[in-house]
Amino acid sequence: MTDTTTAPDTSAPLTGTAVHGGPSLPFTQDQAREMADALVHHGGATREQADAALRADGFEPAAPDTRTDEQREFDAMFPPAKPEDFKVNYTGRVPTGVEPETVAEFHREATEWLHKLDFPDRIGSSVMETIIDAAQKQARMSPAERANWAEEQAAIMQRIAGDPEKVDARRKLAEAALARAPGPFVNTLRHLGVLNSADVLLQLALQGERLSIRGKR
Repeated sequence: MTDTTTAPDTSAPLTGTAVHGGPSLPFTQDQAREMADALVHHGGATREQADAALRADGFEPAAPDTRTDEQREFDAMFPPAKPEDFKVNYTGRVPTGVEPETVAEFHREATEWLHKLDFPDRIGSSVMETIIDAAQKQARMSPAERANWAEEQAAIMQRIAGDPEKVDARRKLAEAALARAPGPFVNTLRHLGVLNSADVLLQLALQGERLSIRGKR
């Protein structure tokens, strides 16, 4: 049987720039970088040549990967996600009468926030669902009920952590994670009392711990 398999053509242009009168294809920044990486990987160009070709076509080369081997391993275990990677389940979480456009705008802001905190997709999606549940639960409470609920959450944190110093340490880890994305979204979470939720605080503390561990590797 004749082998009709052909090797990749590493002489192809990096981007969609018209070559020899051909059409120009609308590659994205990420696609252009992937093509450049493939060209280098297959020996069709040096990294310097590929980066120069990217710049010539109006794209910025990717920043050098300065991670340690341990950091790369950690990122493989807990890969940060892009906003579009988060799949938040809104079933039963959207109040009656809320317009789809409003939900879409919230989703855009929420997933951008998760991305800035470097959450992995599944963990981040689950955290956002917990946040929405906590916000809606409090929305149904009276001021007195919310005050009692906040005290209950503080007691839960105390019971889980074991002593006040450990509670304080977890709160600091949560705040360290939140500090990566200050602004209107997190301010709204504070205003709604969501950050009083033990479940939310613990999830944020775990992310703060993951980020701290990664930074030390």
